[in-house]
Amino acid sequence: MGIAYANLGNYTTSAAFYVAAMGLNGGADNVWAYLRTNIACAGRLELMGPLDTKDLAALQKALPLHPPMPVQG
Repeated sequence: MGIAYANLGNYTTSAAFYVAAMGLNGGADNVWAYLRTNIACAGRLELMGPLDTKDLAALQKALPLHPPMPVQG
């Protein structure tokens, strides 16, 4: 899905899918490289620090695959 969204120019959604993939296999160096490219293309340069340190928790917080639903009540 990350590749598909990148091909459509939706780099933020693409990056969210790559972050989700990293949660399954954090040692996949090629996925980290694709994630870096998508973050740069999305203009999310503030995420380069967590990317450089491979801070997956920070990246998951910044790029959730599914946005949180609003609380109703």
